[in-house]
Amino acid sequence: MVQEFYANMWQTDKQKLSGTALYDYRTVVRGKIVHTHPDRIREILKLPQLKDDPDSFNRRMMRADKSLDKILEDICIPGARWTTNTKGVPNQLKREDLKPVARGWLDFIGRSLLPTSNRSEVTVKRAVMIHCIMMGKEVEVHQLISTELYKIANKNSKEARLAYPSVISLLCKDAGVKMGITEYILIEKSITKASMERQQAQEDPIKKRAQEFLPEIPQSEYWEYLETSVTKIREAMEQIIKEQKEHSQMLTYMFKEQEE
Repeated sequence: MVQEFYANMWQTDKQKLSGTALYDYRTVVRGKIVHTHPDRIREILKLPQLKDDPDSFNRRMMRADKSLDKILEDICIPGARWTTNTKGVPNQLKREDLKPVARGWLDFIGRSLLPTSNRSEVTVKRAVMIHCIMMGKEVEVHQLISTELYKIANKNSKEARLAYPSVISLLCKDAGVKMGITEYILIEKSITKASMERQQAQEDPIKKRAQEFLPEIPQSEYWEYLETSVTKIREAMEQIIKEQKEHSQMLTYMFKEQEE
């Protein structure tokens, strides 16, 4: 069910001017439309309404200054330092440099909010989220999950993890999808956006087989062709009826001769 959820959902276009992704916040599972809009996820998870926190997680992530020094002070043990990339920009913390409570939140985030196979990695994004939680700031969980669902669906990596199975189950149940059905699907390769688009582009084998037996008719000549076909069928039927009458008359004449 989770595989089908992701297979049927991906962004299909981008705005040409801004380059932002276009989401319709929908997918299809077992014939049911499943809505993935942030407000729907908030209702499903029974999350409270946001209070327009100026220091919320999303707003801090959009700022150039993310208060990285303050993060070190509040969630790390004394002497901790940011590791930097080749350009000298801070990009990660060491897990062992986190305070015990911060390590607990890192594990929770890695399992539930930003699922990952490497839960020891403390990126800037995870560090900001830990800091927001520990400082009592808002974290837009419903918006985060809604966006991450699309990111996962669009990944082309064979190692992409199909995260949020519990949330997906709740969304599917709310949409009326029949639950508890075990379906095993043999998959030779990972389901990705690219593989689904290739599958969609392939011609249907049944349609292709049928076309081998049908003449190609230009659209402009379709009705003319149909009218001609009906006329030919009518003429053929009239000829059959005529032949049957002649045959019947001949048999009647032969029986009369035999009686005489």
